[in-house]
Amino acid sequence: MIRKSMFRSLYLLGAAILAFSVLSATSVVAQKRFDGVTLTVATFPGAWRDAIIKVTGAKFEALGGKLEWTPGSTTEFLQQAIAARGGYVFDVVEVVEDLWSKWQGGGFVQKWDHSKLPNLSQLDSKMYDDYRVAHWIVLQSIIYNVDKFKENGIPVPKKYADLIHPKLKKRVVSRDFTNFTGIYPVVGLAHDFGGSESNITPGLKALKDMDVHSFLGLSSQGPQLMQAGGVWASMIHAGWGVRLIKAGQPVGVVHPEVNGKKGLPTLGYIALSKASKNKEAAHWLMNELIGAEQQEEWYNSSGIVPVNKATLTKVSSSPVMGKDGNPALMLDPAELANAFYVDYSHYDAKAWNEEFNKIFFE
Repeated sequence: MIRKSMFRSLYLLGAAILAFSVLSATSVVAQKRFDGVTLTVATFPGAWRDAIIKVTGAKFEALGGKLEWTPGSTTEFLQQAIAARGGYVFDVVEVVEDLWSKWQGGGFVQKWDHSKLPNLSQLDSKMYDDYRVAHWIVLQSIIYNVDKFKENGIPVPKKYADLIHPKLKKRVVSRDFTNFTGIYPVVGLAHDFGGSESNITPGLKALKDMDVHSFLGLSSQGPQLMQAGGVWASMIHAGWGVRLIKAGQPVGVVHPEVNGKKGLPTLGYIALSKASKNKEAAHWLMNELIGAEQQEEWYNSSGIVPVNKATLTKVSSSPVMGKDGNPALMLDPAELANAFYVDYSHYDAKAWNEEFNKIFFE
């Protein structure tokens, strides 16, 4: 669980000190070379991977190394690790909170050596531990078509429950419930209707009453359906709203209220595979992923909230604005500190999926 102090500390360092730290960290690792080293990275395909190739990948190649890819989802990466029975599949891997206990419980990861990650000075200490380092924050949101809502007299939503509206039947999409993004609307609706993480049944029933257009296998399908005109709202992370805004679409981004708190941040982490063959190169990569340059590239291309203090300070001065006149992202550390964080101590993938299937299909 992320504490408020994590985000309150993000602005404590001055810009000059931050810049000096970044330059110092870069100079330490820039002397190393990785001639003939191939590092396999399990990460998300598309624009996310392209951004790594553009910034960190280019640097790695200049140092003689080569990046190879295992593209997929966090669920698929865990399945691959289990199937390999501890054998080598990749060197570093994207992990999120919902499956983290299985990564640790299965013995699939090993400790990072923090002394080899000088850019950790740019992260709040609660964003990393021995086994994982946060490199992105996404904000689970409601992306809505401002024009369609106005034309049809639909109030601007403030919480997930507001999407249960007769004119929105078959006009709203959500990620499938097997993906961590799909968990958030259910938890939010559960709190809206008297439940919680320990009792998601009210949330699932409310989601059924919402009568969504579809459950998405890929988050990218939400923006595609919105651009086609058939879908007016997507319950996915706000970065997709940023992309739609930049593409000229008439959308706004709402950060839902849950249990009296506004916004639902999610942190993503990189873990070091227990079977990694290239630990030195893996540490170099991890350090670059949390560096200012890579963080800004992801902010611009994917709409993440940077974990790097210097980058967050820089980008918060010029936020992306939706057609509703509101910022698409929450970039204020105080807002992030006071947002709603899912309590994963109650998360049980098998039980939750069984309850989902019972309510939707029985």
